[in-house]
Amino acid sequence: MRALGIVTLVVLVAFLGVVCKPAVEAPQAYASHELRGVSFNYPSGWIDETQEAINEMTEAGIEPGWEEYMALTAWTDPSGSAGLFVFVFDLEAMKVPELITDEEKQAFAGAFMGGLMTEVETPTLHRQEEIRVSGEWAWEAEFSGTMEGLAVKGHSLTAFHGRDAFWLMYFAEDIVWDKLGGVYDRVKQSISFD
Repeated sequence: MRALGIVTLVVLVAFLGVVCKPAVEAPQAYASHELRGVSFNYPSGWIDETQEAINEMTEAGIEPGWEEYMALTAWTDPSGSAGLFVFVFDLEAMKVPELITDEEKQAFAGAFMGGLMTEVETPTLHRQEEIRVSGEWAWEAEFSGTMEGLAVKGHSLTAFHGRDAFWLMYFAEDIVWDKLGGVYDRVKQSISFD
């Protein structure tokens, strides 16, 4: 009788292990987007926050005519726990001298990233490195900090193609990083310059 009880217990545990698996997130669907000659994918179920980002820039006092040298787009996941911001800058229209050396590009990317990461309170840079994105020189950084009192992790990427600079910032709250942290890699791998 005891052997039957153990067999029943083993069968029950095996059954529960198959039927009662932890919930697994459905794979994230992606859509393609083009911004001033740069194509990339973004999570298609996310909320387009582009107009909100433009409104915030206007309220912050960005100079009129910025559309001549910059394009932007932004999305947040439906829970509001993660965000993806993409900017493309026409460096010639911004009157930025031509960036020839990797050191010049790195200095620009670092200064640019620092200025635009002002939304991250107490940012800590964990890794910065030179990489290639779609064959072009790029500077990538991994950061953490807080935003509106919530702990976040994220990535910043600045890539150069001709006289354009492409800047991407992705962040997610710590509590959802395991679920949403891979979005950045999917977006980065999809980038192509026309």
